[in-house]
Amino acid sequence: PQAQSRIINLTEYNLKLKPVSTKVKDEEIEVIWEDGHVSVYDFNWLCDRSFRPEKRKQFRRTFESEPVIWDNDFQDKFPRADFQQIMSDDKALLDWLENL
Repeated sequence: PQAQSRIINLTEYNLKLKPVSTKVKDEEIEVIWEDGHVSVYDFNWLCDRSFRPEKRKQFRRTFESEPVIWDNDFQDKFPRADFQQIMSDDKALLDWLENL
């Protein structure tokens, strides 16, 4: 892709794949899967993503932002950019992206 980002096609995952073995190593858990690949998970990373309701709520808060009430002068606060400029000038593009 143009953005050099990884493309993840969820339909290509084998959802029936099972772990063959697990091993605790220092502060990590190593999982060896049926297809031979190895995954290593940090304990803190796993705890932060626990499915317990209180942990799920806490994790979601890291991605939430405070709601903004729109009023009459909201239009004046909304960042604006010139399309041609952001398409042709990297500095203008960066400024625009940082203002989103």
